[in-house]
Parts: sequence; C-alpha cells; structure tokens
Amino acid sequence: MRQLTVQELHDCELNCLLFFDKICRENHLRYSLAYGTLIGAIRHKGFIPWDDDVDVMMPRKDYETLLSLYKKGAFGNSPYKFLDYRVNKEYYYTIGRVVDSRTKALFNDDVNALDVAEMGVFVDVYPMDYFYDSNNFLNSVLVKMFARVNGLLLVANSKKVEKNRSALKYVIKHVVYGTARIFGKQFPFLLHKILLTLLPSKSGVVYDAWDCFKDLFLKAKDFDNLIEVELCNHKFFAIADYDQFLRKKYGDYMQLPPESERVMHHFYKAYSIVKS
Repeated sequence: MRQLTVQELHDCELNCLLFFDKICRENHLRYSLAYGTLIGAIRHKGFIPWDDDVDVMMPRKDYETLLSLYKKGAFGNSPYKFLDYRVNKEYYYTIGRVVDSRTKALFNDDVNALDVAEMGVFVDVYPMDYFYDSNNFLNSVLVKMFARVNGLLLVANSKKVEKNRSALKYVIKHVVYGTARIFGKQFPFLLHKILLTLLPSKSGVVYDAWDCFKDLFLKAKDFDNLIEVELCNHKFFAIADYDQFLRKKYGDYMQLPPESERVMHHFYKAYSIVKS
C-alpha cells in the first residue's frame, strides 16, 4: 500500500463527493454540505486545506432511500461502497459513509476504534432525524441518551480505554469498556433503534443525533430550500440558511483559526491499494 498525500486525499474525497452528488441528483435525494466541508465551500471555495474528511447531511427519509438504493445495486460497478451498520457488520457508527474501495483508511492511534475491512477514503453522511418542535426538555433528554449510546458504540470498538485525569472516571470507563466488549456493538445498536422509535414521525425541526451538538436544531423545511455552492470548481447543495447553522456550531467561521490549530484532526492514514 502507498500512503496518500494530502492533495491525493482531497482528490479522492472530491471524487467520492461527486459520485454521491450524482446519485442524489439522479434520485431526487436532498442533502447539504455540512460542518467543515460547508465552511470550506463558503470560506475557501474548496476544502479547508488542513481538513481531512468530508461531511454531508440529509433528512432521515432520504438517507434510508439512499441505503435502499445501494442495496438494490444503484452504485453499480463503481469503486464506491456505502457503509451502514445494517449492511456491514464490522461498522460501528450510526451515520453512513460513502467510501472509495480503491483506498484503505487505517486508524493510527491506540484508543480510536478498530479498523473496518471496507473502510477507505470516505464521505460522512449524517442522517437528520425529526425531534420535537416545542418540547425542549424532552429534546434535551433524548440528545443525552443518543450521546450515551454513541459513546457506548465507540467504547465497544476501542482498542483500549482512554486515560482520564479522574481515577473514578477511569475505573468507570474500564467497567463500561469491559461490559461493552462482552456484549459487543449489537446492544448499543438496539438501544439506538429504540431511541429512534421515541422520535416524532413528523415535526418542524431536525437534528444530527450522532454529533449531538448542544441545541444545533435545523428547520425541517431547510432541506426544501437548498442552494448550490461552489467547492473545487463544482456545484454542491447546501441549506440556504447555512450562516446561522455554521455560527451556532463554530461562531465566526469566516475567521481563520490560529496557525497552531490548522492541523488534521482525525486519527487515520489513507492509502491507495490499487497497483500502479
């Protein structure tokens, strides 16, 4: 295997994103660029130079349609695969990933999650679920429950327990880690499915129940009001009210961070597995 340069990584991610966009346009699926990728499009008209992943978000209904299309062979003979815990038993996230099978992504730290056989250079696909319009208390409880389940999933697939300054928390983590390793990821997946049944079937707000960032709720109708933004000389969809979304998450996102913070933030290395 040959490790990819940052430019090669970005090129692979762009091609992966272009393929995802093509599938969505052909099947009338709604999506928006999200998080750092959306900042890149607005601030840089491309990827953030020191970012190393791509994020998109889409309503749960569209996400499930995408998964169904993948199962029916919509990706054809392309080099791209769709990872979801319902189609890959090694996968340990409740978000999806469109991956390039010509590449391999390997985690390179001792704490991060175990490697997945089909994990290559990827686009993260975040399903946005309906939450309650005006019940802030219930929403806050559900957000905390989703966050706990997500944490349990990561612990169940970690290589070891992350160190903690608090001895008590470190002991608790060991207990949780041991229990999670015994029962595996099927138990937190079951809890996740149960939590989904507690959400409304329709409402005016949607939320990313993987990121679980405070009160970062979006209006459901935002996905009916999409615009096109430029990224690397291509057009991709974004919610029209992207400014409010990004300011809630990052504050003044148009301001460049200090140079000391302009570093890759994920713990993996990407490789080409295609013989040249």
